[in-house]
Order: sequence, then C-alpha cells, then structure tokens
Amino acid sequence: MNAPPHAYRILGIVLIVAGFLIGAITLVPSFRHRIAITFFNSEATSPDDIHEKLKEAVAVYQKASPDTKLSAQIAMESAAKERTAYMRHLARTNPTEFLAEAFDEITRASLPSEIQNDIEHSQVIQGKLVAMHFDNPDPAKNYIEYGIETEDEGGGTPIPPPYC
Repeated sequence: MNAPPHAYRILGIVLIVAGFLIGAITLVPSFRHRIAITFFNSEATSPDDIHEKLKEAVAVYQKASPDTKLSAQIAMESAAKERTAYMRHLARTNPTEFLAEAFDEITRASLPSEIQNDIEHSQVIQGKLVAMHFDNPDPAKNYIEYGIETEDEGGGTPIPPPYC
C-alpha cells in the first residue's frame, strides 16, 4: 500500500496523542477520579436510580416466562454490575455513604442467586485503613480515596487499593 507521506505523519501524530491520553487516564489518579465522578454523579444516575433499576430488573426476572427468562436475566445481571461499579466507587471515595447504601443480609439473601456475587456482603477484615488525599490547585477538586491493606499469605494485598 503506497500512502502519501503526509498520511504517515498524521497517523503518527494521532498515535502519539492517543498514547498520551491513555497514559494520563490510566496513570494519573485525578483523571480517573474525574471520569468516575462524571459517570457516577451524572443527573441520570443517582443511588436511588441504581437501586430502583436493580429492583425492577429482579422483579421482571422473577415474573419472566421461560421464553423471556434469558433476556430478563441478562438485564438483571447488567443492572447488578452497574450497581457494583457504583458501590466500589463509593467504597473508595465515601465509605459512610457506601455503608448507608449497602444492602443488608436479608435483602441480599432475597436476591436471585445469579447476581449474588455482584452484591456486597458483610465481611470481617483485619488490616490498616489507608486514606490517600489527592491535592489539586483548585481546592474544590481535592479528594480522598480509602482502602484497607490486609496481610495475607502472599505478604499483603490492598482491598480495594486506594492508589491504583
């Protein structure tokens, strides 16, 4: 394929810019935080919306006929995964709200087994609470991420790692 020389220059510039963007998003915590905040604090997504979406999906799944059971299960699992992502975000950025939004064991037990792995559960863990404060020139954009570092047989595993 014989492309004109300027096409290769343009492709090179695009690849360099894409590399910088990918590096910035994956390596700089403040970029990841802004992306998470934008996604989870959008007007269309609130804790009530996420919980309601899951409850509706579970109700549809439980009432589904054998013909529609699979599509209802897929929708339910998708809603559960969306809630899981939201709850992980809360666990890192606002543990108090995470605890307030967490399902109790009775509610969790009433959910279908297909989504049990995607729903938080009570667990006793010993470790160190880690709080990472991220400064920004604009004080309104400062934030803290939380995690728990535990000692296990492998030497130590942060759960969830606040700085990754």
